Formats: sequence, structure tokens, C-alpha cells
Amino acid sequence: MKAEADHIRDVERTRLRALIESDMETARQLHAVDFQLITPSGRALSKDEYLSAVADGHIRYVLWQPGSIGVRMHDGVALIRYRAQLEVVASGHHGPAFQCWHTDAYEKRDDAGRSSGLKLLKSSQCHRPVSQHQISKRSLQPVD
Repeated sequence: MKAEADHIRDVERTRLRALIESDMETARQLHAVDFQLITPSGRALSKDEYLSAVADGHIRYVLWQPGSIGVRMHDGVALIRYRAQLEVVASGHHGPAFQCWHTDAYEKRDDAGRSSGLKLLKSSQCHRPVSQHQISKRSLQPVD
């Protein structure tokens, strides 16, 4: 089980490296046909929309440094979650580096749905951490 979790971590690091280096051949192999990215603003991008934006330079990752990658596996599906340091140029705007959480789902299959290598299905990406001053006592009260 540990070896499989380590393999999934390696696949995710390979995917990140491909996106940073605009290695679109590797990126296409690691994203399923029905991949969907949910951006920090809530916009959903298909595999083609996302990878085209990276290939065309509309999205350019300057830095994507993952922390410890947590992995949960069940019946051919792996869910991963990690905190990362990112620096992105989007549509020509170079934003400051920031930290965020990533939650991704991998499944063992090929693009025809048969069991095969790991493919990233969905990336609910960049849930920015809430700062301490944004939390009030009221927001922490249980709901009945």
C-alpha cells in the first residue's frame, strides 16, 4: 500500500513538473479525457481548455512546490491533498507567490475507461487558506 501511495505522489510531482516546463505531451498523458479543473474563482475548465491555456502561455506556472502529499486509496481511485506554494502568470499578469490547498482525484484507467495507468480526473485546485483574522467565534459555533 505504501509503495502504491508513493507511486501516486511521484505521478503528481511528474504532472506538476510537466505543467511548469510546458511539457504538454506528458501533461496530456496524465490528464484523463474528462478531466476538470476548478479554479480558485470557481470556474470549471476541461482538459483541452486547461492544457491549451498552459501550452499557449495564458497560464504559466513559475513555481509549484507541493508540501507533503496525503494519499487515500480505494478500489482503483486515489484522492490526494496537499498544501503548495504557487506563483502563476495568468493572462500576462504575474501575481505574487501564495499558498493554497489542492485536492485531486486519480483513477487507474485509460481514456476508453478500461483499467490502465493513472489518469487525473479532477483537480479541485487552490483552496486558499483562511487567515486567522477572518475567523470569528460566531463562525465556529455548532449548527443545530
